[in-house]
Amino acid sequence: MLREKHLILVFLLLILFNSNSGYAAFKQDKGLTKVIKDDEIYLIEDYQRFESLSKQTVAVALTGGGAKAFFNIGVIKALEEEDIPIDLIVGTSMGSIVGTMYGSGISIEQIEEIIINVPFAKLLDINFMNDDYILGTSKVNKFLEDIAPYKRLEDFPIPTALLTLELDSGNKYLITTNRISKVIQASYAIPYFFPLYQMEGKYFADPGILENSPAKAAKALGADFVIATTVKSELSHGSYENPDKIVNRYVDIVSENNNRRIIENYSDIIIEARVGEYSFFDFSSAAELIEIGYQATKKKMSKIKEGLNSKKIPLKRHPARKRLNVAQEFNDIKYDRMLVPSFHFNSIIHFGQDYSLFKQDLLRSYINIPQYGFEFDKDSVDFKFLATNNASQDLEAEFRWKKLTKNTDMIAKTRIESEKRDDGELGIRYYKDNYFWGTGLGVIDNNNYVFADARYKLELNRCNLNGEVDVFFDEAGEEPKILISKKTSFKLSDKWNLRPKVVFNNSNLIESPIIYRGDEPDKFAKFQLSLDYAYTYEFVKAIKLTKMLYIKDIGAYLFTDYLNDEVSSMAYGIGLNGDFYLLGLKPVRLDGYLSYDQNANDPIIKINLNYNF
Repeated sequence: MLREKHLILVFLLLILFNSNSGYAAFKQDKGLTKVIKDDEIYLIEDYQRFESLSKQTVAVALTGGGAKAFFNIGVIKALEEEDIPIDLIVGTSMGSIVGTMYGSGISIEQIEEIIINVPFAKLLDINFMNDDYILGTSKVNKFLEDIAPYKRLEDFPIPTALLTLELDSGNKYLITTNRISKVIQASYAIPYFFPLYQMEGKYFADPGILENSPAKAAKALGADFVIATTVKSELSHGSYENPDKIVNRYVDIVSENNNRRIIENYSDIIIEARVGEYSFFDFSSAAELIEIGYQATKKKMSKIKEGLNSKKIPLKRHPARKRLNVAQEFNDIKYDRMLVPSFHFNSIIHFGQDYSLFKQDLLRSYINIPQYGFEFDKDSVDFKFLATNNASQDLEAEFRWKKLTKNTDMIAKTRIESEKRDDGELGIRYYKDNYFWGTGLGVIDNNNYVFADARYKLELNRCNLNGEVDVFFDEAGEEPKILISKKTSFKLSDKWNLRPKVVFNNSNLIESPIIYRGDEPDKFAKFQLSLDYAYTYEFVKAIKLTKMLYIKDIGAYLFTDYLNDEVSSMAYGIGLNGDFYLLGLKPVRLDGYLSYDQNANDPIIKINLNYNF
């Protein structure tokens, strides 16, 4: 039985591993215009719209640069405050993403909020299926379209163009039409990092090495006055003992030379950000980067106004933009409810914590065995399969029909055990901003029950409270059984946090999350209390391990745990933790502690490496 289940798993994985090409593609029906700018060809969609713009057009050319290019938001913010006209937007890579948000009609204040608060780790999927790219971006593209007031580029209130590179011909290509989610990929399709982009049998990639700051593209579109942003390039003083470092440095030199020549020859104003201390994937520093862009632009403001005045271009007050309600879009990310029209596949690898589909999500027990499987979704259908690798070698599956209504999903899950019975649940779940609740029917270990569950999060000044509750009613009409988990964070000062956790379980159906750090308790432990006194001040700076991997958020804590089950027990000790960031995301957490249990003779030392891909 167990062997057959593993063969089924392998067969499904082989089929699904070969079902995704890794390229975004679509049919384009807009005519192209070939524009030659100083012996260089630009292919431009819907060029007539840009030809019809009034004379004395002011363009903002937004540079790429990954997360560092978030400084573009601060640039636009400062330009708006000083009534600097923005008649046209051209973007490269991250500049295209920022430009698309602003050109579509989102206010610059709300763009700032969105970029600071959006959970990029949930929008970027790590790809294990092939070596074409590292991060899947279909959710990023869909999110950008979902929050935009206008979904198609040709409808934008501010004409917007996305610069990309057509690989076969080597021509630069300006996308100005079609849906955001269909075309935005073309401008930031960086080889190895993100999927390439395909249109009508041709491939497109990020043009950053040739024109990272698209000032020349803005001139090709007819701009009379170009404000170009650029990222200050920092020289590398590292050694060059391997080919990768040599190639990376070579690319940097070529890109810098091309970019410098373009902005000096085709821009009227250059706004340069000194962001050398930030990385390409430093998403968590968005607020700081935006402020850097804002201050850099303020320093250039007198020159900007002088330049406009010399060309007799008047200042122009920007009309107020309506604030958008994007709570639904953020909830869809938080609860993994985005409807992605293309087939979307992810392999699953867990290590360090128990991610069984039949256990609570808020707190998870430590385990030092891998769990693996896959997940795929398309539109409303989401299917997940997991081999738990526990003592009974369970195989678990979950089917979810997303958006049964605007706030409701249907969820069915099953567990097949190698030696015993099959378990299962069927229910619905209702989602809101800071909580969700669900109800349905289930059977575990031949016990039939009706269940209700809920998860909530409250933020009160310096306190964050998270809780999860499962209640079970059996057929016999006995008193309901309950499993409650809570964790709270109290900010005592800039350096110290108090973090209590509580678990209570009398269900004998769902295993307790184990938070007790003494001798291992029973899997249905009735009551556990944990109290961490955490030192949060950054006493160790980030440690760079490789170009793409570094460790930061290194912290220390003291703890006291209490257990009340068959016997009472207490444990206390000290711990250290840190997060490994891969490409600016946070998939790996390292936690180690030394514990003394009053009922044990020897100290307990544990190191837990938790990753969740």
